Amino acid sequence: FPVTIVGRAVDDSDIRGWRVPATPPGTNGSYNLASRWQGGRIPGLGDVAIVEDDGTVSVSGSDPHWRLNDIRVGSSMGSLGAMSQTGGNVTQDGWMRIGIFGTGSLDHSAGTNQITGFLTVGENQGSSGFVNLRGTGTLSCADLAVGWAHSSSEGEFSMQQGTFNVGAASFIGLEGTGTLSVAGGTMNATGNGWGAFRIGNWPNTNSMGTGIVNLRGGVVNAYNTTWVARIVTGK
Repeated sequence: FPVTIVGRAVDDSDIRGWRVPATPPGTNGSYNLASRWQGGRIPGLGDVAIVEDDGTVSVSGSDPHWRLNDIRVGSSMGSLGAMSQTGGNVTQDGWMRIGIFGTGSLDHSAGTNQITGFLTVGENQGSSGFVNLRGTGTLSCADLAVGWAHSSSEGEFSMQQGTFNVGAASFIGLEGTGTLSVAGGTMNATGNGWGAFRIGNWPNTNSMGTGIVNLRGGVVNAYNTTWVARIVTGK
């Protein structure tokens, strides 16, 4: 049954502990090695996997399908974590959060990563998040938020190749600084009541976000409205 290591927390206040890659710092190992997780158990259905302590967790084509609730990379203040996916399949029934209060990164070059909820990149005060999608990787989420919930948060999503599907809205620079750079591949932004893209645009008069989108190649299909700098700063 699911363990409450980070539980199925409704919000961060419910977190009581975490699973992280084993020491020494800088260790890079497959998620499928139980010895690399605190408690000696691989996070699975209903679990939240937290990657920090300068650890890198990897998913390759030889690994079995990894299904869990959330993956959080660089969760705690001042922490550093990374994830590398070179193949295989990952399913998250909740969110994927890259750089919550720390520094987190995701490098995705092959395989599929399906996120039922938000993909956040650079979320809270002092955070920094980076996602690099390249090769034949396919990444899908409901909503995208880059540079989200604090003026000091910084997030960047770089797409070199691959396929990126956003089922609802893409927020680039809400209250922080968010950058989306597309040089190749295909991005499909379906949109919803918020539109397809909100670039430096959040309907909150207290927001001070900056959103930047660089289109250098590839294809971006936006199937709904794009808002640019309605209240804050976008370009």
